[in-house]
Amino acid sequence: MTKNRLKKIIKIALILSAKQVWGWGCSVYLMTYQPYLTIKNLIEKKDTGQMLMLGLTALTPTLAYLAARGIWDKWRYGVVLDSIGPVGIGAGAIQTLIATYLAYWLYRATRE
Repeated sequence: MTKNRLKKIIKIALILSAKQVWGWGCSVYLMTYQPYLTIKNLIEKKDTGQMLMLGLTALTPTLAYLAARGIWDKWRYGVVLDSIGPVGIGAGAIQTLIATYLAYWLYRATRE
């Protein structure tokens, strides 16, 4: 009995995960050439999960870099260093550009 329930739960979880990942992939793809319509569509459907995933897509590289840098510094030097280096500055600049791009289109979609 419990085994069957667990199988059903896993099956439903996999189906929901596939649906969310497919929607995320479509949203990322559409953001490259139809950002206004993509964001407007997500707002109209009130799909907060997709909006959250789209926003996290923009933040993930910086968070991954900071985590890896913290782990490396702790392992190599015994402490986490204060400076982030040129790679960190480049990653920050790219993240700023991506966040500005998303914020601009979000502003345009919500303004109208």
